[in-house]
Amino acid sequence: MLTLVENTGSKPDISKTELWLVNQAEVNHLDFQTIKLIDNAVQYDNTHTVSDVLQDLRRGSAQLWLATDDNVVEGIAVTVINDHPQCSTLLIWLCAGIEHEKYTPHICNIEDWAREQGCQKVSLEGRPGWEKVLGNYKKTKIYLEKVI
Repeated sequence: MLTLVENTGSKPDISKTELWLVNQAEVNHLDFQTIKLIDNAVQYDNTHTVSDVLQDLRRGSAQLWLATDDNVVEGIAVTVINDHPQCSTLLIWLCAGIEHEKYTPHICNIEDWAREQGCQKVSLEGRPGWEKVLGNYKKTKIYLEKVI
């Protein structure tokens, strides 16, 4: 059984959907649905395979977030902290799932966690449609960004 790290941040009251940070030690115990969602996310980029992403998660150089509803995985996000000389940024690198409107309001959990890690910004790489979904992020180059 997959053990999730404590749910972080404030929880909007949206159905039973929650967003969880997966414990690094549990990456080897991901279910088929989670692996399939990671695979869906890497299809748009061609820079990584599922195996590459899993390796980054096992090393701790990336973090896996699961959107669940009644303990059923409905979405994933993979994040990476980038330390720059003048600031740190949490990049939401990969996203995939169904019914994103149920779990995108919980992005505040990722933002709160990023703040706790010392990040000053959260950015998102993704398809252009995310610009509409995350209206409080702005397009700065080829990705969306929010100062936290």
